[in-house]
Amino acid sequence: MVELPPVEPVVVEAWRYAARCPHCGATTVADYPAGFEPPRVFGPHLEALWTYLHEQHHVSYARLAALGRDLWHLRVSQGALTHALARVAARLAPQAAAIREQVRASPVIGSDETRARVDGRTYWQWVFQTPTATYHTIVPRRNGAVVQEFVGDAVPAVWVSDLYGPQLNAGAAQQQVCLAHQLRDLQYVVDREQSTWAAECQALFRLAIHRAHQRDAGTLRGAAYTAAVRKIAATCDTLLATPVQGAEASRLWARFRTHRAHLLVFLADPAVPPTNNDSERALRHSVVHRKVTGGFRSSWGAEAHAIVTTVLDTARKRGEGLLATLQAALGGPLVLPSGRPILSPSR
Repeated sequence: MVELPPVEPVVVEAWRYAARCPHCGATTVADYPAGFEPPRVFGPHLEALWTYLHEQHHVSYARLAALGRDLWHLRVSQGALTHALARVAARLAPQAAAIREQVRASPVIGSDETRARVDGRTYWQWVFQTPTATYHTIVPRRNGAVVQEFVGDAVPAVWVSDLYGPQLNAGAAQQQVCLAHQLRDLQYVVDREQSTWAAECQALFRLAIHRAHQRDAGTLRGAAYTAAVRKIAATCDTLLATPVQGAEASRLWARFRTHRAHLLVFLADPAVPPTNNDSERALRHSVVHRKVTGGFRSSWGAEAHAIVTTVLDTARKRGEGLLATLQAALGGPLVLPSGRPILSPSR
């Protein structure tokens, strides 16, 4: 049988002593110990837990206050909880900025965006990610300026996106368009127009993704893989050589001809994924958060969410515990000095 012991909050009181010099009359006051700074009312474990529950499990401030009261006999206001989250975000901001630079320096970057509600207005949450790091930002714009502000003077080798214009203009040496999006659009054409061309394109893209998986697994390599890639490229050129019938099929045919160089980049570079699914997955958590909480009441709340989500998503990709990551960033557990009194909350 697994059981939890009763949980009670521990209140630790720090005393500062002052001494007056008998010669000059100056008074010297000791500093507070580390972790007992005057603005700090709650310990790092408690603030980390609140942040973890609010940002990762979408527990509202009202519910957090109720949990504290019912589970730990700790009475705290919603205002105190919001201030605690703001302090956590401020502590995590340098770490989020470092993650931003790590993503910018990556040769392959994936990106996507989704709506966010901030103070009753429509904002946009952008994600820029790599296999080992994820950076989030929430801004009132969905244009190319957001991408350019993030990229700066960096020139990624490959940018992976879903064909949204500002992302295509990211300034990368090459683009890889998301084939998952193209497969869905092709399925629509197959269902609507019974297009043989669309079905053949679907089969080709699926085969290309399969060949990449075989390469990564080591079951297809060397000359055999090179020949398979050449055959796929030749088939793609054949499918795009002649105009097709049907309005929707013609629209996709024109799109693929325009972006022919961006369709199969992943076959030449194992570091490039064939889809932008990782970017979409990175935003899924925030979409759930928006639906559960209804959005952010202030811009600082949106910024705090972006900072915390950046740090925790990156920790998840690196196999690190999320709660442990927050606790480490906030200073770790307080070590109680020997003989220091522990006061009950009632005192």
